[in-house]
Amino acid sequence: MAAAKRISFDERKAQRLSEVQFYAEQGVLVLPVKFRGKEPLNKGGFLNASMDEEQLDQWFGRDFPGANIGLVVGKGFDVIDIDSHDPAVIDQLVSMGLELPHQGPVVATARGMHLYVAPMNLGRLIHAIPHVDFLTNGYVLGPTSVHPDGTRYRNLNGSPNFRTVPEMPKAFLDQVREKYGEKRAAPHPHTQKTRVRDANDALDRAFGADDREADDPWWDATLNGMVDDIANAEEGERNETLNRVAFRAARLMRGSPNCPWDEDEVRELFVEAFVGNN
Repeated sequence: MAAAKRISFDERKAQRLSEVQFYAEQGVLVLPVKFRGKEPLNKGGFLNASMDEEQLDQWFGRDFPGANIGLVVGKGFDVIDIDSHDPAVIDQLVSMGLELPHQGPVVATARGMHLYVAPMNLGRLIHAIPHVDFLTNGYVLGPTSVHPDGTRYRNLNGSPNFRTVPEMPKAFLDQVREKYGEKRAAPHPHTQKTRVRDANDALDRAFGADDREADDPWWDATLNGMVDDIANAEEGERNETLNRVAFRAARLMRGSPNCPWDEDEVRELFVEAFVGNN
């Protein structure tokens, strides 16, 4: 039997660029994610995801060639994350009214599958059903990305069309709301970005960050608190916590004249806390 053809690094890079441009052309916000990981590589994470061709070329063609692909959830589609291969999990969803086979994009993941669906207006429900998350913000790894255990995400329904993701049956959504409680939908990431910025600005003004000297103990206490937030974030909220904390840290480092933090040291502390919490 003939050996599988190996492709060069340049061919892989060109393939990756073609994939991210394909998503962007469908209106999907994209970000680079660590290969065989889930940590954002761009500053600001999913809050600074992009559809801009030049930005994507910079990220995936020059800065992070071969990176995993992050797709922002909540703009045009939500994701039902089924984190199990147990047929009983699928049977429970079908009994609640989920229609299968799914007519939209389906991506095989390391432990199950992602069903891409029209916005559900449920809010983000983590473990609402055992082994099932309803994702309405944040981001997921896209097809051809590689999970930390080496599993490659792959399309199960042909080339994904994110422009025509299917609506979930009303009966199914009604059962989810009835059984697990409807939560207010989280804002779209860019709305959330503005609110987080405004809240952090108000807090830092209240605590006088811009007027503090570099040797003020407040700086160490604030940085330690940020690291603790990342290290102790609940499962399903880790990426969002990292992005929120990193955004505030960047604002302080760039906006407060006496901030004593070193960007490389802060980055290392945050990454260690994030990895240690996974």
